[in-house]
Amino acid sequence: MVDEGRASQAKRMLTIQDLHVFHGPIEAVHGISLNVERGKCISLLGPNGAGKTSTISAITGIARATGSVRFEEREISGDSVEARIASGIAVSPEGRRIFSNLTILENLTLGAAIQKDQKEKGRDIDHWFSLFPILAERRDQAAGTLSGGEQQMLAIARALMARPKILLLDEPSLGLAPKIVRQIFDLIGTLKDQGMTILLVEQNATQALRLADYAYLMSSGRIVAHGTADELGKSDKLMAELTGVA
Repeated sequence: MVDEGRASQAKRMLTIQDLHVFHGPIEAVHGISLNVERGKCISLLGPNGAGKTSTISAITGIARATGSVRFEEREISGDSVEARIASGIAVSPEGRRIFSNLTILENLTLGAAIQKDQKEKGRDIDHWFSLFPILAERRDQAAGTLSGGEQQMLAIARALMARPKILLLDEPSLGLAPKIVRQIFDLIGTLKDQGMTILLVEQNATQALRLADYAYLMSSGRIVAHGTADELGKSDKLMAELTGVA
């Protein structure tokens, strides 16, 4: 007989418990807990200033935090940023943060810094160029000359070059026109269909819930609601709050 508790645990790729995140003396996140299961897309929703990016920073080891962060059932709270990346965590950060003066190809190559096999690196670049054809067409173009949507595609592709086990997407729709937002979320949907485990941090609740297997709503550094898109949709009050931050 299968132990359901252990079976559920085995599916978890990322487990956060009682996470507190600090920026200097300021506590930005107040004891949140959440789970990301293997192969699922989990959305972390909430308005600007809710603590979503601080949570991402704690997962990657950039921000000072207390509590437990477990990745593939191993505690990583004491690991360096580099060790977390090497273990399979990659992030496409808020604001994209591409290297504007470098070409698209050079940005992708830097994303694969931990990949030592040059042939494998070349195959990965070809693979992601097939998913992001606009980047393939402009591979030798300076990244800073791309449109906002193209820069977001590059930021995601650069994160994928690390061959992550989990992809953290921090506000991928930020500052983009509605048509481009739909394209970005279609790409995220393709990644999900390919089996990528995704933690999607978003203010655009409508688009995020369309992809999410499960969602958490943050406000003022706390998780104030969680559930499937259908479960969240049963509360008119909650949906009004969610769509209000879209």
